[in-house]
Amino acid sequence: MKQREIAGTAIIGLSLPHDYLCGEISTPNSRSIYESFGPAAAAMELFWRHGVRAIEIRHFPETVPAQLIEEGCRKILRAGLEVTLHPATPSSTSASHLADLFPWIGDVLQQLAGYQEGLLLTMHSYTQPNGDEEQLRDRTKALFTYLDDLVERETAPVTFALELNRAKGVADPANNYAATADLCARIDRERVGICWDWGHGYHNILEGSMEPDLPEAFLERVIHTHIHGVGPTGRTHWPLDRGRLPLEQYAAALLDRGYRGVFTLELSPERFSSEGPVGPSFLDSISLLKNALSNIKKND
Repeated sequence: MKQREIAGTAIIGLSLPHDYLCGEISTPNSRSIYESFGPAAAAMELFWRHGVRAIEIRHFPETVPAQLIEEGCRKILRAGLEVTLHPATPSSTSASHLADLFPWIGDVLQQLAGYQEGLLLTMHSYTQPNGDEEQLRDRTKALFTYLDDLVERETAPVTFALELNRAKGVADPANNYAATADLCARIDRERVGICWDWGHGYHNILEGSMEPDLPEAFLERVIHTHIHGVGPTGRTHWPLDRGRLPLEQYAAALLDRGYRGVFTLELSPERFSSEGPVGPSFLDSISLLKNALSNIKKND
């Protein structure tokens, strides 16, 4: 596996669906990616040449067979890239071991040993239409606390990132900066931080459901990112060459605070493929992000 050029530095990542990685195409997003780049092995080699150093397996439900996630990780590592995962939030906490909730985790951690410093899992808070936000906050806190207790007991090299959600008109304890920071502070575990989803946050700002100011309490807990633009009709997960996003402002906010995680592009081609070719927008988004990070570093 190719290691980071400079240990401890931030890198660029890209989110890809598990069915695409495993060659079992079953979703519109995967079909669009396959039509643009071919099989995953060739695509990841191309992404590497363009500056990508990590692949995240895109949000996947609990029902996905463990062997598909395991195989996806093998292909990512074979391509010389780091691995992060975005599993569904567990529906139950009645388990004694991490493997009861994440059946693939033992195999994946074994694969990663010697290649990278542990595994990061990004998950959402619990949400509910017409739900009680305080109860959802308590449930989410209990979940992440419970997961961290399992990690401690099993001495597993796993960290968790609570994602900043898009405001969808449902009860949600993590759909703005202040609420997400507050929830993470209530969890109060070293292995639990925030996944700052730039596109979700910017969407919420444009829709008027969130203030644009970035609280220090939020920024200091960010350990991961999801990056995508907001399209002309407000849809998220657009490419950076077509969508709106204050790219350099957000990147600088993290780099100025010593961020050393992954800047993960999370694009949904089914949402913008009707506007033009998918492939160039993927590669242009990588280039725009890489240039933004480079410009900030030059100005330091």
